[in-house]
This record gives sequence, C-alpha cells and structure tokens, in this order.
Amino acid sequence: MAQHRKVPLDYDLLHDLYVVKKYTTTKMAERFGCSRAAVESALKAVKIPVTRQRVPRDRALLHRLYMELGMTAEEIANYFGVDKQTVLNALRDVGIPIRKKGYDPVYKKYADWNDATVQQIFLGSLLGDGGLYLGGRSNRVVQYREGHSLVQKNYVAWKNDYYKFKYDEPGRSASKQVPEKGISSYIYSWSHPYLDSAYKNLYGGGKRRVSDILAGLGDLGLLVWYLDDATYWPYPLSIYFYVNGFSHEEHEIMCDWFEKKYSIRPGIGKYNNHGNDPERKAKGILQEKLTLYGDRARTLLGVIRPQFVKFGLPVDMSYKMCPLMWHEDTEEIIRHGECMDGQETL
Repeated sequence: MAQHRKVPLDYDLLHDLYVVKKYTTTKMAERFGCSRAAVESALKAVKIPVTRQRVPRDRALLHRLYMELGMTAEEIANYFGVDKQTVLNALRDVGIPIRKKGYDPVYKKYADWNDATVQQIFLGSLLGDGGLYLGGRSNRVVQYREGHSLVQKNYVAWKNDYYKFKYDEPGRSASKQVPEKGISSYIYSWSHPYLDSAYKNLYGGGKRRVSDILAGLGDLGLLVWYLDDATYWPYPLSIYFYVNGFSHEEHEIMCDWFEKKYSIRPGIGKYNNHGNDPERKAKGILQEKLTLYGDRARTLLGVIRPQFVKFGLPVDMSYKMCPLMWHEDTEEIIRHGECMDGQETL
C-alpha cells in the first residue's frame, strides 16, 4: 500500500510557502507528496487562512494568453497562482475551446486572413451557405460552419484550400424535403480572433448585417455567393438568387448594391418553396428570390465567369455558368472562358 506523507504542522514553514512564496495548495501537495485536501487541513490547523485564488472570467484576457500568445494552461496557472484545472474551468466558462494535443496556438494551420482572396471567399460565403455561430459552454465561441451536398464536395474542398478548416462528411437524416438518407460535405472552424472580429462587425443580434457584408464584397465574393445560392437557366436566359434567409428589406439592400456596383438591378420575385413537401406545397408558402433576365443576367455572367477561370473553380460547378457542362469538352471551354447557350452568346 502506498505511503502518504503528512504535512508538517509547522506554522513558519507553511506560512513561508503559502503566504510569502505564494505556493498554491497544489504545488505544496506535490512538495509534501500528499493531497491538496491534506495541505488545506494543515493550513487550517496552524491558523493560516486558506484563500481561493480565482482566474478572472475575462474572455479577452484569457483569449490573448491562451490562444494568441499560446501559453499552456499550466503556464497561465502559474501566472495567476492557481492550479491547472482552475484555468481549464475558467477557459470553458468564457467559451474558449481547450486545445487538443498538436493544436497550433498561433494559427499557422489557418489561412492568412489579411489575404484579399480569403476575405472575398469568406464574405461571399456569409451571404450564401456559410455562417458564423456562437457555441461552447457559455455560447461565446464564434465558429464558422458551412454544409453542402456531397455532389459539391470539390467546391467545398476548393474553399477549404483557402480556409484550412476542419472537413467532415457527416450523415444526413431523411426528411420530408429529402426523403433519402445521405452524406453532407461540411467544414467548420475552431476559435480564431478574426472570426471573433467578423462576428462583431458583420453580425447583430445573431443575424447577418447585409449592408456591412456587401460593403466589402467584390467580384470573387459575388461569384462565391452566386455558386452557393443562385441558379442559372439558359432558355430564356435567367438567373435566380434564392435569398429566402433574408428579409424583404435586405433584398432591397441587395438590389441597391447590384445597381450601384454593376448598373443592373435585380427584380424581386416569389416562388413556392415547398422543398418537395406536399403539405408545404399545398399551403402555397411563397418566398422571395432575386431575378435577373436577358442583358442583366448576361452582365452578371460577364463579371463572374472570369473569376471562375482565374481562381480555378472545380469544373463540376460549371453547370452554374453555362449548359455546356454536359459536353465532353466542357473543361476546355471553361478554361478558355468561352460559353454559348445555343441561341445567345454570353
């Protein structure tokens, strides 16, 4: 049976360690080869008050120490004069995820968020299928999440070549809209200072601030938004942005942005978004979409098609650019930026 040493009931020694030298009860327990409880009992026995050291629940401070400077929980514990578990509890309380072994605390595994390409993909995705969400123990961790069907796996991989987030293919449960079970193509992030800042600057009350996102959106960002949420029809030439996640007022803001930036103003149409659900279809639930026809659609394609070629989008996404994706020579056509719909030259 293991022998446990007793803590000497020596006031001068314990006072020197605990009060003068600021040893924690955990550190004293290691010195005496006993438990923390035994140390606390000894301190009480010689009339030395036991104080409960605390780590301030200051998320900005802890984020800087743990995430930005890369300090370990043990180093932070020594800084505050507490034990490691107290620090881990504090990190969880303020919503900072605990690093796993091998995690790079200075974000070398993430993209350069100052890179203009990354920013445009990010902004376009926020209008499309990506989003920032609060999670963690106290709903204070900002994380990025985005999901697509497995058919668009290569497109998600293209985005993640820039993001360098976590990639997964989780199972998808059957629903009325999609009766078959399936697999999704999904990316998600850990905590990052840029995401914290983006949530503060681009979200309000948990919702996207459309005008602030559009203010930074360029041609590449528009392409990403288009690939996420729009549909192309060749006959007659039509483009629809399915923006039912936004309000009518936000749709008007989008229309104003298109008109100001590209001199094309989409219409606002309505459609029955039943998602193959007979009950929803019978109710005739109408939702809004942005519509561009003819020359306006042609102008939009003229903006985004060069971006498609320049940034090497997967060819299996070319069906959103022109119908020639069905031809064997599609890849060659896209590479040279040529696209005809059979009746009109785009």
